Amino acid sequence: MPSRAHLAEISATSRSYNYLRCVCPAKAAEQGLADAALNLGMMYYHGYGLPKDYKEAVNWFTKAAEQGNILAATLRDELQKGITE
Repeated sequence: MPSRAHLAEISATSRSYNYLRCVCPAKAAEQGLADAALNLGMMYYHGYGLPKDYKEAVNWFTKAAEQGNILAATLRDELQKGITE
């Protein structure tokens, strides 16, 4: 059985990993990287490391689509259609 100290270390590492997993794509997306914006949109869509937020997902898909990412444009359009129906 792991010690309390070991469990605390695992918990801190996990929180740090989740923070980096969310912050790094956000910084890259804010700097205009379309793939990072697409990934951040997917994180919001699925709730990976972030709360599920479809409107925020559309926001990031739109940023990626404006930079020519066709997948992001398709996902944005489909998600907007689902939100309005």
